[in-house]
Amino acid sequence: MPNIRSTKVLLDLLKKKTVVELKDIRTSLGEVSSMTAFRYLKKIPYRRSYNHNGRYYCLHEPSRYDSLGFFYWKGMHFSMTAASGAQFDDWFMSLLPVSRTGSSTSF
Repeated sequence: MPNIRSTKVLLDLLKKKTVVELKDIRTSLGEVSSMTAFRYLKKIPYRRSYNHNGRYYCLHEPSRYDSLGFFYWKGMHFSMTAASGAQFDDWFMSLLPVSRTGSSTSF
């Protein structure tokens, strides 16, 4: 039986499906643990959704993102920056001055 634990298998999955969940990644690598899946994810360019509690993963391809660095897919949102937590908050807040309404609540 061929070894299916490889970054190539993971890249193929993320190229075939635009967005996947951790369970899909674990299955593609041969029913591995979450920790093993994360070890393989660290080896490839990927992004985790910033909504849905980071449940979704996609391959990081810069051409997917709009001019502000966002990628949206069927209700799932990804940012070009790999930052999370406070770093993401700082990056997100830096976008307010260039938005049409800034930080106001008007539309």
